[in-house]
Amino acid sequence: MAHISAFTQLKEYLRMLLDNGMLSIDEKAMQYKTTEPGRNFIKMYERIGLMFDRRQIRSE
Repeated sequence: MAHISAFTQLKEYLRMLLDNGMLSIDEKAMQYKTTEPGRNFIKMYERIGLMFDRRQIRSE
């Protein structure tokens, strides 16, 4: 398995998020910003996590 540095992996993830419209770049502030689709994805991800947490509590 090829060794990938943390920085290289970060750049790949950032490129993927930019390409998929989850992030945008604020050139003046030199910052990445989460877009509305990115925020919606995070909300859905959190909801799915809560569903699994509830199932785990019920099965214990």
